[in-house]
Amino acid sequence: QAQAMYAINYLHPNWDKQAVISAKNYLNSGSGFSRAALIQQLTSSAGEGFTYAQAVYAVNKVGL
Repeated sequence: QAQAMYAINYLHPNWDKQAVISAKNYLNSGSGFSRAALIQQLTSSAGEGFTYAQAVYAVNKVGL
């Protein structure tokens, strides 16, 4: 866990951008997500684990 935290702090990832990429991947998979379902998937600990704000930003960017 310490190594993962070091990598995150070193790389400074743009989590909003990562959420958009994940949202696009889910939509391209053909699963037919609704806006609410995609937000739930992106925020789920079993899914991506993004914050609610990051998930909303992503679904807005992908047009849902």
